[in-house]
Amino acid sequence: MMKRTTVILATLTIGLPWTCFVGTLAAAEEPVAPAQKIKAQKIRPLDWSMLGDGPGNDELAAVCTSVMAHSQDGMGKAWLERIAKTKRVDGLLDFGYAEKHIRPTASSSRTLALALRLGQYRADKAGANASEIETLLPLVVRSLAKDHKANGGLGDKAWGDQWQSAMWAAQTAQLAWIIWDRLTTDDHQHVVAMLAHEADRFLEKLPPTSNAKSVNDTKGEENAWNASCIMTASIMLIKHPHEKAWRERAIVYYLNAVATPQDVNSKLVVDGKPLSERLVGYCITADYAVGNHGAYPHPGYTASSYLDTRLLFFSAPPRHPHRAKSSGTPPGGLLLAPPRDLVDLTLDLTLHYPG
Repeated sequence: MMKRTTVILATLTIGLPWTCFVGTLAAAEEPVAPAQKIKAQKIRPLDWSMLGDGPGNDELAAVCTSVMAHSQDGMGKAWLERIAKTKRVDGLLDFGYAEKHIRPTASSSRTLALALRLGQYRADKAGANASEIETLLPLVVRSLAKDHKANGGLGDKAWGDQWQSAMWAAQTAQLAWIIWDRLTTDDHQHVVAMLAHEADRFLEKLPPTSNAKSVNDTKGEENAWNASCIMTASIMLIKHPHEKAWRERAIVYYLNAVATPQDVNSKLVVDGKPLSERLVGYCITADYAVGNHGAYPHPGYTASSYLDTRLLFFSAPPRHPHRAKSSGTPPGGLLLAPPRDLVDLTLDLTLHYPG
């Protein structure tokens, strides 16, 4: 069986975003309490001891280690160069407000932080000393979180409430989570405010679907990255007033990300409710593929819609994951979630041949 570190590395290199599933997914919807400012939000701690002694020595471990090393090729050097060129405002880094500014910074920072934490950082590949990266990571978190509109921003225009900003907030929050003990109390509050603000955007908003247009413009990847933000908030922010509401919305968004026409009217019970009660439409065609940018099937977007649901983090001892099985039969029997002993909780979407 795969060791946990192997799965973490595989998740890191499959694509973005990844999120954490900890605790039992709630099935019941709860009234949404008014948003409120929490002075000292409790954070679920990450238990790194669960990762054991390393990725192991099987074939999958070798592949994941190789891919992880390859993904770092030049990343550290480019990351340091980006920071060096970034305008400073009151000692913080004003990266900008658009996708080209925030997304690459948040995603590469998270990758570097996790590689360092897992002992998988390759300075020879990344082109930068580990100490240089380690020193600057708290500043990057501090800057990204403060520059979110929930915290007032830094320069002329803060980021947030944008088409893709939930993904960036999830990546930044996960980065902060990895180095939480190296951040200040102000940093903690800013990260919480940023994450809660973005997650709250989806409490009353239906997930987009593409239906027949799935061959041209799937919305699966959008639902997956928005769900990553919502679920990260529900797991990371313990006993937040919106914890249960976020969890329910994350289930809705994840299910809609991978729904097919066969699922829309299905009475199959998933996490306490029939699929039909949570599905708005579908984002994957009856052939289990998606299209985008004029290509169908589009390999990258098909992987994004499917594999972004195979996302995980780790914290407390394993609980009781729910297994959600599609009513359809995709080719090859695609497993979208890792074994239950690898994570605390996973939205276990197992698409398989009948029987």
